[in-house]
Amino acid sequence: MELLHSSLRPVRKKAKRFFEQFEEYLKYSDSVLMTSGFISIESLLFLYENIDLLPQIEIVAGMHAFAGFTRSQYMGFKDLANELITKNKGVALICKAFPFHGKVYTFWKDDKPFAGIIGSSNISCIVPTPSRVFEVDLAFEDTGLLQKTVELQNDIKNYASVNFLDFPEPEFIEHSVLMDNLKDVVSLSDVEIQTIWKKSTDVRFRLPLKCSDKSNLNVYFGKGRENTATGLIKPRPWYEIEVIVPKSITFQKGYPYLRDKFTVVTDDGYEFYVCTNGTNSKNFRSQGGLVILGTWIKGRLEEAGILKVGEFIDESMLIEYGRNYIDLIATDNPDLWLISFDRKGSVDELS
Repeated sequence: MELLHSSLRPVRKKAKRFFEQFEEYLKYSDSVLMTSGFISIESLLFLYENIDLLPQIEIVAGMHAFAGFTRSQYMGFKDLANELITKNKGVALICKAFPFHGKVYTFWKDDKPFAGIIGSSNISCIVPTPSRVFEVDLAFEDTGLLQKTVELQNDIKNYASVNFLDFPEPEFIEHSVLMDNLKDVVSLSDVEIQTIWKKSTDVRFRLPLKCSDKSNLNVYFGKGRENTATGLIKPRPWYEIEVIVPKSITFQKGYPYLRDKFTVVTDDGYEFYVCTNGTNSKNFRSQGGLVILGTWIKGRLEEAGILKVGEFIDESMLIEYGRNYIDLIATDNPDLWLISFDRKGSVDELS
């Protein structure tokens, strides 16, 4: 047996992490059975994009029939379920009898399980991402424990779950849950939103959203990270984007030129830090990475039913949404700005 766990301050202990052991076992498997409480967009895209290189897959989502899906989670899981059937690579199921919160994985060769992992790591952990959640798992190869583990997984799979494609489309969780779960994002009350937006001035800039092949709104399609031992590709995070602003805008009087850090408040009440950097201050991005701003913009397109997980964003989608830009609006505080991507055009109503 081997203990797998995170290493985070102030508990910095050296150990193999879940995704490292998962990929190592996967390399020797011809099938894998995954029963997990929650799924994530990144893990679904990893499985979908690598499906030809992966062994047979059986995957059970344990909590979502009760905790709900965002639109992007549901559509991503549906795409994976269809692809598994189309390519005869396995099946995706959902637990309906009760909320299943376990995280249990078994790895098979020649119709026999040879290893397993049990612990706190959901399927999302097969893709390493920055996280302040400390996960602990146990990897094991004991024959007796494997037999009991497989019996439990089979009971969950056969008696408590149904094929995901037979699961009716639910009411979706609003995209706000995506923002609420992000580190360094503050959700404001209605009163706070109204108070802050009253601070707006007439200094406004329209930042264009571009549909380049592997950058701007489509950073996801840039080169992922390859595991040379297995050939598996970890795609770029789905919600990463970058907003590239032309110098005809950044050179205008009042633009926050080459600012390391300042606060923005969105039209729907989220507060986070952004920065402007690069040649001619061309980059407008969320502080510390590209995911926060990307989640806010892509999440709006997903919630509108215009964008599906894994799709290339083209100009027609922005036209359908009603905007191919975001508004950047100054306030009476030089360290506080407002941004809007509201398709209803309610910026003036807020301010």
